[in-house]
Amino acid sequence: MKLLVCGNVNVETSVPVEGFPLEYQPVNYLKFQTTMRVGGVGFNVAKALKTLGSEVHFAALTAPDLPGQVVRQEIKRSGLPLAFLSEVLSETPQAVVLHDPAGRRQIFTDLKDLPDRTYSQQLFHEALQGTHFAVMTNAPFVKPLVQDVVGSGVPFVTDVQDLQSLHHEYNLPFLEHAEVLFFSHEKMPEPPAEFAPKLARTYGTEVIVVGLGEEGALLYQDRTLQHVPAYPPAVVRSTVGAGDALCACFTHFYARGMHPLEALQRAVVFAGVKISTTGGSEGFLNETQLESVFSTLQHG
Repeated sequence: MKLLVCGNVNVETSVPVEGFPLEYQPVNYLKFQTTMRVGGVGFNVAKALKTLGSEVHFAALTAPDLPGQVVRQEIKRSGLPLAFLSEVLSETPQAVVLHDPAGRRQIFTDLKDLPDRTYSQQLFHEALQGTHFAVMTNAPFVKPLVQDVVGSGVPFVTDVQDLQSLHHEYNLPFLEHAEVLFFSHEKMPEPPAEFAPKLARTYGTEVIVVGLGEEGALLYQDRTLQHVPAYPPAVVRSTVGAGDALCACFTHFYARGMHPLEALQRAVVFAGVKISTTGGSEGFLNETQLESVFSTLQHG
């Protein structure tokens, strides 16, 4: 099964803090606690899918600067092709993630000139060639490409992150055409059990997944709501990238024909294991490891 992931990639620096709100200190000395990784929603999803065993085409915008060289090296090291990277940015986007002992995080994102750049339609058609399913993130440069995916007949999933209204103008292309929609419960205008059915009726969405954080996830399909409880790891280090992991794992199994509930049950475990590590692109299980953990839970 060949999948396409279209989304952003950045350099991500993680810094531990004692708690929020952050108390002012002029200097903090940390030893082997500050980490720098390649991250970003697109890369997190692409790497997770590759780790699980999917064949992935990764379409992203990059820059020719020093961090951009690191990005390309890490993408290659992760087993993802470099052929669909478009080097049109002047600087590599960056993010700084503060995370406390409870796993809560505060993210500072600098997209540089990414919102003002476009992805080559010709290169996108090459990336789309031969793929069976796509993950179209809601990054600015991805929006104009949605119609190309629709025209190709390739179904796609989108995580619209924080969905604050039923008719969210920015996300309309994704809401109207995605076969599967993911979003977080954090900024919803009403309870997810009420909002998800309204969303499905409005756009005809086949499958909706609402991430509930430590409460797990909610699945809406065939006019039925089903709750999947969270998988709590022994240690929570950072929740950054948990939603990306949930979306990626679900897509890995769903795209191959697995029932949405079974796919989500595995995805919740995958995301639960992932948050025991620091960094949005770290802590992914391969499919064999995941099935081992999942089987233990089922028979435990």
